[in-house]
Amino acid sequence: MAEFSSGFWNWFIVIPTIAGIIGMIALLVWLSVGRTPSGDTVGTMGHVWDGDLEELNNPLPRWWLILFYITVFFSAGYLAWYPGLGEFTGSLRWTQLNQYELEL
Repeated sequence: MAEFSSGFWNWFIVIPTIAGIIGMIALLVWLSVGRTPSGDTVGTMGHVWDGDLEELNNPLPRWWLILFYITVFFSAGYLAWYPGLGEFTGSLRWTQLNQYELEL
């Protein structure tokens, strides 16, 4: 089966994966800056329901942002340890075949 693969498919996996991780970090940094201090009035989004129910533009809670950062860094570490980036075998050199032989 290896004779049918080309280097294109390796980069087809690597580039979107790394770009996605970088994009998530950029999004988290963007959502982290510009937080309104507690006690300040929060602006509305302009949507009103039932005459007096307004949608507020509240920032994400700090604990939620920290949890997102942990998730992104876990995914980067997972891709460094285990195979998941095209032909990169990971630092643990784990494969399904080795796992199968170990279990036998």
